[in-house]
This record gives sequence, structure tokens and C-alpha cells, in this order.
Amino acid sequence: MEIQNSKFKIKNPKTETGKHMDLAAQPSPFLRPFLFLLATMLVCGSIFTLAPALLGLHIWEGGSREYLLFVQSFSQIGMYLIPGLLFALLIQKPSFSFLTPQKQQKAAYFLFPTLAWIFILPFISWSNFYCEQIHFPEALQHLEERMRATELQLEQLMNGLLNVSSWSGLTVNLLCIALLPALAEEFFFRGSLQSLFLSKTKRIHLSVWITAIIFSFIHFQFYGFIARTLLGALLGYAFAYSGSIWAPVCIHFLNNAMAVTLDFLHRNEYMQISPDQIDQTLSHPFLGFLLLPISVLFIVKLQHVKSSH
Repeated sequence: MEIQNSKFKIKNPKTETGKHMDLAAQPSPFLRPFLFLLATMLVCGSIFTLAPALLGLHIWEGGSREYLLFVQSFSQIGMYLIPGLLFALLIQKPSFSFLTPQKQQKAAYFLFPTLAWIFILPFISWSNFYCEQIHFPEALQHLEERMRATELQLEQLMNGLLNVSSWSGLTVNLLCIALLPALAEEFFFRGSLQSLFLSKTKRIHLSVWITAIIFSFIHFQFYGFIARTLLGALLGYAFAYSGSIWAPVCIHFLNNAMAVTLDFLHRNEYMQISPDQIDQTLSHPFLGFLLLPISVLFIVKLQHVKSSH
């Protein structure tokens, strides 16, 4: 997978030799596509976030689940899906190269990353649990209160989106809250951004972790920052290991779909144990260390990818 890379040269009329020199003032081959990706995210994200009002859909009650779901879906399309596709069309050479597997696909390319996701779930839950116990010094109490208030608002928003009692409502949530974000965010972060960093650094681990940190930061949830970074890194390694964007898309979808489905089953009394109780069980460190071997095996498999890159 290659990113468009051209070297600009100019003949200096003031030199007798007429030798060609690099244009220092020109944007680097990395900076130009990076700025393109950032600009399209900001512009398309703003347009699509405002789309409901522009289309006259403000007649819906602002707090209704349907309205919130519509706004959330449009934001995903504008911020991530369209910029990712535009990047693939206009910047990547050949176009849409990240949509095409870069190696012959085998079942193991999807199996090992999926198993790794299952077995790092305890570490994700554990990091979530302990990050929530963090308290700032007294001088930063105001900042902590604002951050916790933001977390509470996001939790209430998600709770409103998940509040359905029918199987058709669950299906809509799986499409809008599980599938659409999986496609849009993976096209943007792994297919475009991680590929761009890899083309610049030539280092798989560095590009994976830089992308994972940005992926986590852009969700603006401090107390879930470490957990989302770990998930982002796993998705990045799944992309690097499999050579296919569809491996991280599948894992991302499974991660979202599990949360949506468990909430639906508990909310409608199909199961007694709550998702929070499941998280508390998974957050036990001993369970994580018990399930560690498969993650180690996945890392060993990645060394083959690194050595053959």
C-alpha cells in the first residue's frame, strides 16, 4: 500500500550549473496528505453534523432518540467515512488500496486478532475500572468536575440511544451504533491515518500506537482513554497482521455489537446480570493474566509481519 509521494525540484536560475534543488518551502509528502485528511474531517464533519438542521429536521423533538441517532449517524459519516473514502480515492495509489487485502487471505488472519480481542477484554475493563478511581489534586478539582460531568453527559446520551424495547429497535442500533462506526472509523483511522504514518515512519509498531492514541484522544473521554488506546492498538495490529481492513472492521463491530446487545438483553429482562457486573468480573487482573497466552501468541505472529514488511 503506497501513499502518493512526489519530489519537487526546481532549477535555480541564479546558479551557473543550473542544478536542481529541492523546494524547501513545499509541504512534505507526509504533511500534504495529513492536512488533507484533517481538513476533510473538519469540513465534512461540520457539514454533516449540521445537516439535520439544514434539512429542516429540527421539527423533531431535540431530545428524542430518533433525532439523536440521526445526528450521531450523520456525524460518523461526515467526520470519518467520507474523509476516509476521499483519502483512498484521491491520495492513495492505487486508489482505494486499503479496501483490497494486501496478502492472500487466510482464516488465521481473522481468527488470531479476534481471539486477541476476546482475551484483552479483561485488561480493557481493568484499565477502565482503575482510571475511574483517579482523583485530581485539590488545585485541579474544577477540571476533574468538568471532565466527570462530560463523561456523565456522554453516558446519558448513549443510554438514550440504547433505550429500545423491540428487536427492530435493536437491529437499528446494531446498524447505526455498531456497524456504521466500525466501518467509518476503521476506514479513517486504520485504512487512511495508520497507512499514512506507516508510509512515513516505515515502522509498524510506531504507526499503530500513534494512530491508537489519536483514535482514543479524538473521542474526548479521559477516563476511557487507556482502554480505548488498547483497543485502537489491537485494531491497528489486526490491520497490519491481516493486511486487510476488514479484520479490524469485524473486531470493531463485534466490540460495539456486544455492548449494544448486552444492554438490550438486560434492559428488557432477557438476562439478569447487567453489563456493569460483567465489566466488574472482567476487570479482575487474575482473569487477564490467565488469558494472556493468546495475546502473546498474537504478538509473536506480528513479528513475522514486521520482519517481512
